[in-house]
Amino acid sequence: MSELVHAPWIADQVASLNAYQSSGVFHPYTCGKRCNGEGVLTATPGGWACPACGYRQGWVLAWMADWRWRKP
Repeated sequence: MSELVHAPWIADQVASLNAYQSSGVFHPYTCGKRCNGEGVLTATPGGWACPACGYRQGWVLAWMADWRWRKP
């Protein structure tokens, strides 16, 4: 089982997560409510946030929050 990291997240974790979201390397985290295709979550110190509806999620897989996702 993969390790989870719970919010609050430090600035470097937020940067890694937002870079992950926009990288196109993997499918991004998306809103549980779907939000008509506009629900790609944005990392904040307080956790994930949906820009379309305000949905919040407070956890992420650890390898996404520390830049390991960039390694082949």
